[in-house]
Amino acid sequence: MARKYVLIGPDDLEGVEKALKQNREGRDQQRLRALRQGVLGQSTMKEVAAKAGVSRATIGTWSQRFREGGIEAVLRTAFEQRGRKPRVSQVAQAELTEKLRTGSFTRAKEVRAWLSQKHGIDLSLEGAYYWLLKGRRSLESAAQESRSQRRDGRPSLRG
Repeated sequence: MARKYVLIGPDDLEGVEKALKQNREGRDQQRLRALRQGVLGQSTMKEVAAKAGVSRATIGTWSQRFREGGIEAVLRTAFEQRGRKPRVSQVAQAELTEKLRTGSFTRAKEVRAWLSQKHGIDLSLEGAYYWLLKGRRSLESAAQESRSQRRDGRPSLRG
């Protein structure tokens, strides 16, 4: 007979129940229901995984996060937890977007030199080209959106 899944962490059943009432997002509900089953200790890990529609390994990951950091750690999204940080900071991105809007840059070499000089960011030529194209695309989409507006400010029916 399989062992019951018993979960002990910094938050108890009361904390899990409270979080279930507060969080309405489906993803959070799914995780919190699985935690509740673990805190109650009435089901096996396999049964909890089947009810949640995830693998046993996922339940194990959520359990470990719960033990280490409580409910907050379980509800954190994947992109908040891992992945490479962007080389171009949000401040530099905002300034770069403004520079592109005013037409200050036309070549990737110019973007690369400006990022290095102003923000101390050493970016490859390919990386600078990426940001240059990204800025151009956002400008083109904004221009297209403004062209689709009628004179009276309402959106045009034509795409």
